[in-house]
Amino acid sequence: MNIRLCGELWITPQVVQLPKSLYTTDCMLCNLESPITKQKNEIVKSGITLKGENEDFARWVKPFKNPPFFSLANNHVGDFGEKGILDTITVCEENRVLYGGVSRENTLTPVEIITPEASIAVICVGEKQFGISQKNRVGTDYVSPRLYSVIREAKTTHDIVILSIHAAAEMFPVPAPLWQEQLRSYIDCGVDIIHGHHSHVPQGWERYHDGWIFYGLGNFCVRYDRWKWAKNTLWSLSADIKIQNRKIQEVNVIPLEMCRRETDINDSTREVSIREMPLEKYADYVKMVNEPLSKPDLLAGIWQEFSIKMYESFFGPVLYTRSIEILDQSLKSRIRNAFLCLKNRYDAFIPNYGRKPTPQELALNYHLFSCISHQLAIETAIGVQFGELEDFRTSETRKIVDEFFQIF
Repeated sequence: MNIRLCGELWITPQVVQLPKSLYTTDCMLCNLESPITKQKNEIVKSGITLKGENEDFARWVKPFKNPPFFSLANNHVGDFGEKGILDTITVCEENRVLYGGVSRENTLTPVEIITPEASIAVICVGEKQFGISQKNRVGTDYVSPRLYSVIREAKTTHDIVILSIHAAAEMFPVPAPLWQEQLRSYIDCGVDIIHGHHSHVPQGWERYHDGWIFYGLGNFCVRYDRWKWAKNTLWSLSADIKIQNRKIQEVNVIPLEMCRRETDINDSTREVSIREMPLEKYADYVKMVNEPLSKPDLLAGIWQEFSIKMYESFFGPVLYTRSIEILDQSLKSRIRNAFLCLKNRYDAFIPNYGRKPTPQELALNYHLFSCISHQLAIETAIGVQFGELEDFRTSETRKIVDEFFQIF
């Protein structure tokens, strides 16, 4: 049996042609981010909302020899509320598509795949963000301490356990050191394969003990015109996993590139083809994301560099007005920045003096603190800068991160 792991999937009007190997594999597992619904009322959240149409979904899955498997445990499948999730479940079932990662009360129920080669349990979870499962609402399953007992139980009754997990700091090419430690602990608990997604750029992979960890495969099939502004977001990694005699026999990593015909007129519906590429084409990138996984100090340094950059550009301004370095500025710039600093600090205190924060403002702050990866990035950036955390940044880590950020 062959299982093919892929990354982020958006169902859009664009016509997509996949490699034949994906259409014919025994099971293709990826992360479906766009709910399939006709609902129009979006939930209050931070960031964009996604949605796909029934017809586009049916066209996308029709060529598969065997039903694909979609993890729905992510921060977008609930963009149109519980009804949007229920609509997505209905469409999956009507099209014979396997799915997992949604429930009431965060049940974390594994989905079984039984074949002559092995019995497989797939557990789908995500970081705690928007649209999560609750007592009286169907939502996405999320990481909780109970995940360990679910893994152990699944391993006692199945040959192979796959954990499909939607968790990463967006646009980061490496995981947080603490997140690496946590994913490794799932392998120690009984998981055989970790299928990571959410980073939107390819992250690395490693063999850890008897298991495999794919930290983030990147954008597998998304809306081309939404992502063409950044390199490393229109190609992804996929893992071809051969299972035989109740064991993982072979793992091959294959890059996938999104390509588009430039002759079409409509930017959102142009034909897109996804092509398999030799791994050697991305050798330098693969080295950059894989080498730190076996070098803790290097991983810590790169993570710190990225965390501080993201804190300065996004997290910090949301939390409070950053202090401004004015020594090298002109007098005019000093006065202007000092005024803006005072104004923003004043505005930040207004909610405490009569004005309630808007739902959108609350959602943005919730977004920072509910998500494990965001928490880790924020605490790393702050801790390093005031001296609480040991600083592992070097000229090498600075060069790696500067070169990566040049793509934006």
